Amino acid sequence: MDGMSSDVERVIGCFLWTDLETDEHGHVSVTELGRVIRQNGIYVSNFTILRIVSDGETPQSTMNHESFVNAKEKLILELANQAPLEPEERRRRYKAQYLDLWREHSRSKDESGEIPISELPNVVFSECNPTRELLGALMEVKSDGSESLNFEEFCEMLENLPRSGMIDEDALLKAFQTEDVDGSGYVSRTQLYQLLIENGSDPLSKEDVDDMMEDCGVGDRFKYTGTYKMLVFYFVVVQ
Repeated sequence: MDGMSSDVERVIGCFLWTDLETDEHGHVSVTELGRVIRQNGIYVSNFTILRIVSDGETPQSTMNHESFVNAKEKLILELANQAPLEPEERRRRYKAQYLDLWREHSRSKDESGEIPISELPNVVFSECNPTRELLGALMEVKSDGSESLNFEEFCEMLENLPRSGMIDEDALLKAFQTEDVDGSGYVSRTQLYQLLIENGSDPLSKEDVDDMMEDCGVGDRFKYTGTYKMLVFYFVVVQ
C-alpha cells in the first residue's frame, strides 16, 4: 500500500462517531465530517462527501451512524485510489473544464466576484434538473461556511452533484405524452391539473397549479413540448 492510501485509511478509518459533533437530532453533518477530515491533512470537499452519502438515496446533508460508517468506507476506497492534486494543479484543471460555465454565471456574482448562496438554486438548475431535496442539501452544506461560492467551490459542486438528486426528465416527458392521446404536443388544463396534483412526492393543490399557470402564462391548453422544463423550474426553484 502506497503512502497516500495508507494516510487516507489511517486518518479516515480512525474516526469514531464520538469524535464528531452531532446536531439536535443526533446526526453528524456533511460539513462537520469534511472539516475534521481536512483538519487531519486529507483534502476532500463537502460536495464530494455529499455525493458519497447520497449514493442511490435522497440527498441528505446529515448522516445517522449507519450512513457515517458507510461514508467512511466509500471515502477510503475513493480517496486512496486518487493521487492528491496540488492547489495550483487543481485550479488549472478546473479552469480548463469549468471557466466558460463560471463566466456564463457572471450576472449572479456579487461585488466580491463570488456567487451568493441565494443564487445557488438558479445556478444548479441551469446545469441540471435537481430535486428540491438536492437543492436543499447543497445549500445547507455550503451555507455552514461562507455566504458565497468561489470558483473552486463552484467546480467541485458541479463535479460532485449526486445523480440520485436529479429529476428524471424522460419520466416527466413520458407522463405528458401519455396524456397527449392525439399527439398534438398539448395537454388540457384539466390534464395538467391531474399531472401536477396527483404525481410526485410533494403533491400540489389546485391553488398552487392555478398560481403557476398564471405566472407561466398557461391558457386552456399547455404546450408541453420544449416547455415542460419550465414547470420543473417553477416548482423546484420558485416555490
